[in-house]
Amino acid sequence: MNAAVAIAPLEELPESQRSALLKLLADEDPSVHLAVREKILSFGPGVVQWLQPHTLSNDPPLRRRAQDIIQHFSRQTADNQFLAFCLKHGEEFDLETGAWLLAQTQYPAINLEGYTALLDNFAGELQDRLDFNGEPKEMLSTINDYLFQELGLPATRELLRP
Repeated sequence: MNAAVAIAPLEELPESQRSALLKLLADEDPSVHLAVREKILSFGPGVVQWLQPHTLSNDPPLRRRAQDIIQHFSRQTADNQFLAFCLKHGEEFDLETGAWLLAQTQYPAINLEGYTALLDNFAGELQDRLDFNGEPKEMLSTINDYLFQELGLPATRELLRP
């Protein structure tokens, strides 16, 4: 008979068991540390606070694996935020906000404020250079030169050629 095994919250584990999990997480044997990783993941996002100090450990495998688990939960949170954003806004959403939320799904620690400020700076510079009463081809040429000549953005430049 298969009985469901209840998983106690991490907070209810004695310190000795928490220490054992950390020691096993740093184990060289992949079957050991992967099994322990799954066990730790089963406790849910609450483990992030417990693991955070170990991201500075002198033990490289422990440090790397603690960071990996924390990143797992950060990505999961970012995925949920992006999905909720898409479901809430449908086709009527702010493209920049959607792009940043999508970026966080792959890079949870991205500095959103820094990149937003950088894009705002680019937009301000470009706005100063554009003649909004001019010809569309001239405007596209100005945008193209700024993005791909000055800023050196990659090869998609052909898409904006007038």
